[in-house]
Amino acid sequence: MSVTRPVVLPRFTVRVAVPIGVLVVLAGVLLLATTIAPSMVDREIYQVVLQTDGDETGAVIPYESLDCTRQDATATCTTKALGTPLQLTMTYLSDNAMEAKCSAVYKSEPFGCEAMIGDYGHESSSAFLRVRELGLTTAQLDQVNADLPWWRDGEQRDTAVFVIVGGLALVAALVSGFAAPRPADEPRLLVWTVGVGWVLLVTCTGILLAPRSMWNPGSLLLFANPVTMLPGGLLMYWQWTQAQPGRTAVGRAAGSFAVTAVVSGIALFLLQLTGGFID
Repeated sequence: MSVTRPVVLPRFTVRVAVPIGVLVVLAGVLLLATTIAPSMVDREIYQVVLQTDGDETGAVIPYESLDCTRQDATATCTTKALGTPLQLTMTYLSDNAMEAKCSAVYKSEPFGCEAMIGDYGHESSSAFLRVRELGLTTAQLDQVNADLPWWRDGEQRDTAVFVIVGGLALVAALVSGFAAPRPADEPRLLVWTVGVGWVLLVTCTGILLAPRSMWNPGSLLLFANPVTMLPGGLLMYWQWTQAQPGRTAVGRAAGSFAVTAVVSGIALFLLQLTGGFID
């Protein structure tokens, strides 16, 4: 007579829960990113860059600062640069909205404008406008940049990523090193849980942040591939070690810090790349 072995759920301790907690925090960051990601922009004009001679970087006026209307194939947006109204007009030249011409008016004077469509990871029908020779100095362009939202400013965004990665790694290290060292009775379920959790996190990054006009089921291969899955294996190994007895507190803390920093860094890089935060 055979005896069926009952299913034993793992004992859930604070230390064992750390890898799952890291994934939960990263999932929360992903959900926040869906509300501010440039890739989600579906307006006619994604952003405007003001440039002057010898300055290829220029100043950025994001779509958040544009007031746009559209009639037929022409979109008109107004904003202010240093308190002075700036009007931009863009007309699509083809039915598939992949070609356009534009013009700008600043201080009642017309200026040339260049429209680039489908660049920089945003919607393929949303244009990136470049306006040159408005007569603004480099110092004035810096003033325009000062009004950028933090997630559109490279330095501020990098600081936020550093804080998230460093904070997560530090908390994971402290909890792993100094929480009660009781092992889990049945760690296999937890190991597979974090592995599946990583796959879901990466896949959802592509589904939620990729521009809608560019998305198709085949594009998931850009995310669900062996390279992006490697951190999932690292997470599974870390989860298994968290559930085992032994190792010193310092060893557990150091390992947790390193794994959390690597995994969260990769996750946030994929998030920024897919969301159009970085080019």
